[in-house]
Amino acid sequence: MDSYEILKSTHKVGQRISGVVIGFERFEYQDFVTYQVEVETNSKYKSILVYDSTQYDLNLTNEIIPQKGTYIEMVVKNFVDKTLYLSANPNDLDETEIKLYEDFYHLIATIKEGTKLKGKILKVNPFGIFVDLNFPFIGLVDIGHSNFNEGEKLPKDFYTWAKEGDSIDCIVSYYRFYNRQIGLGWLPDETK
Repeated sequence: MDSYEILKSTHKVGQRISGVVIGFERFEYQDFVTYQVEVETNSKYKSILVYDSTQYDLNLTNEIIPQKGTYIEMVVKNFVDKTLYLSANPNDLDETEIKLYEDFYHLIATIKEGTKLKGKILKVNPFGIFVDLNFPFIGLVDIGHSNFNEGEKLPKDFYTWAKEGDSIDCIVSYYRFYNRQIGLGWLPDETK
């Protein structure tokens, strides 16, 4: 099972998980400090809780980092290279935030990849087109992910014809779990 499928079905972003600290490493680069806290969880994968100086806006020291044996409530944030990345940030543990992820995963269960949809262009950016699909979550036709979109690659001049408020035909290609977006492919024959 690849990382995408793990995040889609096994360890969902925003899903609660708990565990006990078994160790940590400190990394420094110039003024940037990161701690990778290894946590024993019920997952079969290595689980890392990341603390960094930009995320927590703290002067990170060993005293702030949970010590070995500490029990921690967390949520899943990502899965990369067979490692589960977690967060104990209070914003990520907020019930409203967790509910948004639950709602997103409910949408994923009902709108499968390959589903064709008509949307309304919300915004055109150099990297793609944001699309209102009449769901609580927006879609993005991203020029950078055309290799696995089921639709066609956006032409270089897409910004000349794609206008805010216009209709656009798309196909659901993937989900962006971390920021709760629907990755879309463009269906040109049906749009123009």
